[in-house]
Order: sequence, then structure tokens, then C-alpha cells
Amino acid sequence: KLILKGGFNMQRITNFDNLPIMLSPIEVSDVLGVSKGTAYNLFRSEGFPSVRIGKRWVISKKALQEWLEYKEQESREGRK
Repeated sequence: KLILKGGFNMQRITNFDNLPIMLSPIEVSDVLGVSKGTAYNLFRSEGFPSVRIGKRWVISKKALQEWLEYKEQESREGRK
């Protein structure tokens, strides 16, 4: 079993249903396969639907999924 930084078992991540309702930058870095620094930059970037609660950044799995779908569509349209 491969346990990732965010505590996920990679064999269980097969779809968004297996993710917690809210994800931290470290968890998002695991899911997206990017560095922790890249995930934190993404959380602070304009247009990324993250929220700050106290000192903690989070994103809902629904918002992450919708953002990814939007970025995929944007990418496909940019290739035309």
C-alpha cells in the first residue's frame, strides 16, 4: 500500500467519491500529483475556489472537481 503525504491510500483514490469533503493543500498536491509548494500557490491564486478558515486553506471536493472540469474545457478550447 502506498500512503501519500495527505494520508491517502493511493489504491483507494479512484474517483472523487473517495476524497474527504474538504481538502487541504497537501491533500490536493497528492491528488493532483504536484508539489506541496505548487498546491499552496494554487490555493492563493485568483480563480481557484479555495477558502481560508483561520490560518487554514481548504477547498471542497465539489469545488475542486468543478474547477478541474472548467480547466479541462478551457484547455480543449484553447487547442482549437
